[in-house]
Amino acid sequence: MLQSIRDRTQSWIAWVVVGMIIVPFALWGIHEYAGDTDRGTAAVVNGADISLMQYEQMSRDQLQQLRASMSGKNADLSKFEAKIKENVLNQLIQHELLFQTAAHLKMTVSNEVLSRYIQSISAFHDQGKFSSARYEQLLKAQGMNPTRFEEELRRDLLLAQMETGITESAVVTPQEKQRFTQWDKQQRLISYIPISTQALAEKFNITDEEVQTHYQANQKDYYSAEKVSVDYVMLTPENIEKTVNDPIEETALQQYYQDHLKKFVVPLEWHAAHILVSKDEENAETKAQDIANRAKAGEDFGALAKEFSKDPGSADKGGDLGFFKAGMMVKPFEEAVKQLQPNQISDAVKSDFGFHIIKLFETKPEQTKTLEMVREEIIAAIRKEQAETKFYAQAELMSNLAYEKPDSLEPIVQTLGLPLQTTELFSRDEKLAAPLNNPKFMQVAFSETLIKDNQNSEVIDVGKHKAVVLHLKAHEAPQLQPLDSVKEKIVTRLKKEKAKQAAEALSKQIVEKLNNPEELQKLLAQENLQWLPKTWIERNDTKLKQPALVQAAFKMGSPTQDQALFQQLALNNDDYGVVALLEVKDGSEESKTPLKAGNSEFKWLAKGLKDRAEIKINSVVTKQQNSSNL
Repeated sequence: MLQSIRDRTQSWIAWVVVGMIIVPFALWGIHEYAGDTDRGTAAVVNGADISLMQYEQMSRDQLQQLRASMSGKNADLSKFEAKIKENVLNQLIQHELLFQTAAHLKMTVSNEVLSRYIQSISAFHDQGKFSSARYEQLLKAQGMNPTRFEEELRRDLLLAQMETGITESAVVTPQEKQRFTQWDKQQRLISYIPISTQALAEKFNITDEEVQTHYQANQKDYYSAEKVSVDYVMLTPENIEKTVNDPIEETALQQYYQDHLKKFVVPLEWHAAHILVSKDEENAETKAQDIANRAKAGEDFGALAKEFSKDPGSADKGGDLGFFKAGMMVKPFEEAVKQLQPNQISDAVKSDFGFHIIKLFETKPEQTKTLEMVREEIIAAIRKEQAETKFYAQAELMSNLAYEKPDSLEPIVQTLGLPLQTTELFSRDEKLAAPLNNPKFMQVAFSETLIKDNQNSEVIDVGKHKAVVLHLKAHEAPQLQPLDSVKEKIVTRLKKEKAKQAAEALSKQIVEKLNNPEELQKLLAQENLQWLPKTWIERNDTKLKQPALVQAAFKMGSPTQDQALFQQLALNNDDYGVVALLEVKDGSEESKTPLKAGNSEFKWLAKGLKDRAEIKINSVVTKQQNSSNL
């Protein structure tokens, strides 16, 4: 199960994004529920809160992931925003329902499983082995601490365990498995004639009259892009932090310290090395104890580890595991370490991995940092909370000013002390610099509110704690471009259109002449075409780089021994071709594609939980999604 999770994880921090493990089923929508919740809550599921902040952060993350997947394109993703937000909320609600069910069933993820998985994440490795320092450093860089990360990871592992247990437990009969293998691993022997439209295009000459006729009939295609320039004001954390400088009373520092005392506890740590003898080795326990005796007798522990240890992560380093905390090693290992004194060596210790010989180097006792040690950290945390509170207050004030005095941004500039900024002229297809490279910004910049009504925009969220209000500065309407400036573009377009028509007609001619080999060869020689070598393809073939061809070949029937099947078809890149299906061979090797008959059972479980649940949606969330649909 853990391996399957690891295969689906694209980066270590993906674990903190809820929804990367359990598959979203889109069985239901949020508009089925009425009611309201506290301001900071997106939804309440059977009395359990789903954080509004988590919902908004996940929505931003998924939009950013979609934008990153469309690198190089300044695509307007605003039409996806409402659906993404709805899917995110559905996922969060479904995850909460599944988690509640798992808790009711007393399903748990042990410290051992959690520890083993964390240690397997390569991002936390330093020189090939798990590093506590790197672990904490990376989490801190993401604004997290180990406690929170491990809680969320434990929850995600539990949900994955529940999903896997259901989807992989359904019974599949041998006959079903055989039929699936025959279908999934089926091979087809094909040959095909590709007809390049690019090559054919060079054969056509386009006259000035054709260019003029096309230009007159398709003028809508040759207008310049609409462009705008906007003034804007932006509220950011930097704007706020400069104004958050009120003295913090000592009592507030002490209260924060007491409220977050667990955060300042540095847990007990051990620094140890080990030699692992695999349980699969002959007389493994006896061999491990012999090694332990040699180490106790004075032989160099590091040298013995390099010679005998089967742990690839530590053997080359003399078995050194670095510092680790409670719960990060398997239970028998940890219990043995607790019994050792510095520089003491254990007897052979049995675990699921084999037999360990452990040498303890050093113990760091648990320590609670004093208030003085974390004073600056607490001040920064309080300042951040104050800034966030002030940010929302100022964002609301900015929204009111933009609405009450819609003809200018100057009232916002004067009241909030924000700088007035201006963009150059830009079109819908241009990519602006961050954080203005936001589909919502682009949508509003070209909206009727700005261009036709010449009024301020609403407050736009262009990132975490980044709020913007726009006002039109300049507008360039689309203009019909002169024929001379687009003539070359028209010639290329007309050549391509004629080439596609010719390629399609030529492919039809080839099919018509299949029963006359002499005429067919004459045509192929005349057009400099030929059948490509026969090749076996599978259903998911990528070698040909012709998905349309592969798809067509697997939709054709089965040829007889002496009669191939032929089909004309459109290939990729506007090319055409003719494919010959020569032979079909059912799969015999067992398919590696999982046949998960349990997926439907899991979907019905999720739907049943939803039908019985008491769910309330925050009206703020509903309004956000409705506005995104406009």
